[in-house]
Amino acid sequence: MPSAASAVPARPSAPPSAPQSAPRPRLAIFGDSHYACVRLAHGRGLVSLDGWEVEYWGHVGKRFRHLGYRDGAIVPLDDFTAERFAKFNERGRRCLPVADFDAVLFVGCRLYVTHLLFMAAQARADGDFLSTGLMERLVRDTFATSVTWGFARRFAEAGRARILFSPPSLPTAGLPHGWEATFPDVAAARDEDRARLWDCLVRLAAVDGVTFLPQPDHTVAGGAMTHPDYGVENHLLTGDMEHKNPAYGSAVLIAALAVLAQRDGP
Repeated sequence: MPSAASAVPARPSAPPSAPQSAPRPRLAIFGDSHYACVRLAHGRGLVSLDGWEVEYWGHVGKRFRHLGYRDGAIVPLDDFTAERFAKFNERGRRCLPVADFDAVLFVGCRLYVTHLLFMAAQARADGDFLSTGLMERLVRDTFATSVTWGFARRFAEAGRARILFSPPSLPTAGLPHGWEATFPDVAAARDEDRARLWDCLVRLAAVDGVTFLPQPDHTVAGGAMTHPDYGVENHLLTGDMEHKNPAYGSAVLIAALAVLAQRDGP
């Protein structure tokens, strides 16, 4: 005859706890007014960043004169600038410490390289040629005189995050670009001129531990300009040849995500 104890039904075992999902990697997108197209592309769902915990930190370019670097962070030099940057950040950050992120994407950030391509185009029109050595020297000078490139290089030196840099785009075709007197023949630019410059920028950026993101080829028109399809809204009315629309921002994000999906590299 079964004992009283054996007649008691066994208590069901507790269901296994659900495995905890790994935290998403953290991505900071830092920029001047050029990063607006990236933020809009993300906000409108043109590109999914669901695999990342994303923060934006930036402001218009004139406030970049009031930024410095201290203790592994980009820091405003005065309270007003700190408040302006904090206003546009999801967490109200008053500075940008690289240690808080797995990757940092610089967008725009005053690193203009258009003049280098225009120079190569003008040399071609004049029957001349920019040697590789001269182009490398020009790129090094451009990096050396850029405060924001210095930020990117020091972030990379910290070894805590992958650092990517997407420069301001080429001027939008169909509008004055401001270099006409110095480089009257930019239409002479060929795809190989642009490819040589991008290669030089990518190689020398890698020396600093930074991944340089060339402007996506499908957004370029005439060798040295941005196709009007990517110009900011009403650019023909406003004369804004610098800023771009969310379609361009999505192209930048797609290029950045492709790099971040790779395990190797700077």
